[in-house]
Amino acid sequence: MPTDTLNITPAALPDSIAQDSVAAIPPPPAMIMENPAPLHEGSSHVSPAAANSWTLLVLFLLFAAVCYKIKNNDKYFSYLFRDLTNVRERGNAFDDTVRETTFVTLLNILCAVSAAIIIYSSLAASMPTITAAPFLSFLLCLAATSAYCLILPPVYWFVGDIFSDRNHAKIWTNGFLASQGVLGVALFPLALVSLFYPGARHILLPVSIIILIIVKLLFITKGFRIFFTKYSSWVTFLYYLCSLEIVPLILTFVAASYLTATFVA
Repeated sequence: MPTDTLNITPAALPDSIAQDSVAAIPPPPAMIMENPAPLHEGSSHVSPAAANSWTLLVLFLLFAAVCYKIKNNDKYFSYLFRDLTNVRERGNAFDDTVRETTFVTLLNILCAVSAAIIIYSSLAASMPTITAAPFLSFLLCLAATSAYCLILPPVYWFVGDIFSDRNHAKIWTNGFLASQGVLGVALFPLALVSLFYPGARHILLPVSIIILIIVKLLFITKGFRIFFTKYSSWVTFLYYLCSLEIVPLILTFVAASYLTATFVA
């Protein structure tokens, strides 16, 4: 039985592409990608250590010099505390050597530098504009602290010579230099922390003041033992506390504030 052949021509086929539902959907609108808005405005972050690199260099050079001096003689610190508290003359005239004097001088310089850094850190909280020139601000604060460390020793010697004798005046002056040396050792790590972590200034400043008070009390006790010989010495002693212990510290901080506000801020 013959079979019928089914002949389908292409014209008879429906246009499946034209009737496709996907092709009938209009194309979506074009999308334009833009950079997202920045989370905050401002320049790139600069670490506090990088901003104060010259100050760090000065501090580390001084610390290295002090370490070099005590490398061959670990008794320097015992000499330092002896000069801070002892009111007797040395039994051996050769104890006051050139090396010991150099060691105390380096510690006094370290004290001036460390105190200048701490003062700069405290001023930066009230005058943020001084951080635009950190090394210049540090130098101005260093000028104030250096003036304190340079002017006070001859003043102590002069006052001690008037109210006592030259031997006790020298002992008293050595006590002041020793107190500044102890402060240099104590304030060095605080100054280092203030350079790397400026946000800790609200803790470092009170700690520095407490250390300063403790060292000053030791030195004042030495002066009391030297000059308090009679009851009427109370008036002279109170005058000394105001004129040589309180006023110079206030003037140093005021001078540092004035210099930074005038030349930097």
